[in-house]
Amino acid sequence: MLSLDELAPVVDLVGCYHFKNGVEFDYQVPSHHLILIERGTLRARTPHGSFTAKRGDLVCFRPAEANHYSVSDDTLFYQMQVQFAPPPKHRMTPCFCGLGPLPLRMALGAGFHEARGCFETLCLCITSGGDAAHLRLRAAVCSLLALAAEIHDGRGKTSATEADPFLRARQRIEASLSKPVSIDALAVELGVSTAWFIREFKRRFDITPKACHTHARLREAARRLRHGGESIKAIAFSLGFSDPKTFARRFKHHHGLNPGQLTTTEPLPRAEKASKKQKGLFPLNQHLLPPSEHPANFKVYLPQTQLTAAERRRVLDKLKHPANY
Repeated sequence: MLSLDELAPVVDLVGCYHFKNGVEFDYQVPSHHLILIERGTLRARTPHGSFTAKRGDLVCFRPAEANHYSVSDDTLFYQMQVQFAPPPKHRMTPCFCGLGPLPLRMALGAGFHEARGCFETLCLCITSGGDAAHLRLRAAVCSLLALAAEIHDGRGKTSATEADPFLRARQRIEASLSKPVSIDALAVELGVSTAWFIREFKRRFDITPKACHTHARLREAARRLRHGGESIKAIAFSLGFSDPKTFARRFKHHHGLNPGQLTTTEPLPRAEKASKKQKGLFPLNQHLLPPSEHPANFKVYLPQTQLTAAERRRVLDKLKHPANY
């Protein structure tokens, strides 16, 4: 086990993921894998024990050659891969006085909001270079461990400063590209009426939630058309448009050109200038890595078991693109 004096955390990967449908993952854990569940249920089977985690729980998968977990429908969680110390102690688990090693599952209670703030800091800082971002990453990991220690000692915070819930709601809207987004459900999460939510969203961002969702889908459509390899019809249906004609009409109104005019040599339409209130958003359903890292090779996460070539490809695809499942 790793003493707290030896902590020198290095974050390898972070992200926030929303799974519409249940999915299972089998993979190797080369470093510690921490998950904070905001919504849904997670069931795990690991060499260190089996458990079920739910909203408000912090999960810590320790390094292992093989690991398995599944999530229920409509699950949203934050995650990070972190080494708590440099090699050769990178696989060691932090050990607390009285608590012992960081538990596999810990209910955070009112401390959930502070923990989410730590993960959001990680998501905002990990893609930035420089000493300041590096130190903020380390500080966020240490703050998360400090929260775990406070909760174990019975001194968990009864209240915490909440990040702007409307920024978070906008992220949820812009991440739901293939299916309609439930404005009613977002309003319920914030504890307000749907009508008030829509008015306040428009006041803050100068756009309605419905239009924000449409614009996000049209931006994704432009990216996929620019990349090539898919038909206009396939893109329209995959992004939830009722028919290609409706899609083409909205695309031209938003971008100023027809979908067929956006070729692989045509530059992408200029992105909208982000307002101050929009700054601070980070992408959902994407792996966020330090600028020095390259996401091309995820083979280090392949479980150390006998797999066919097809199984290896599927496992790697799940690891690289988890939200597709």
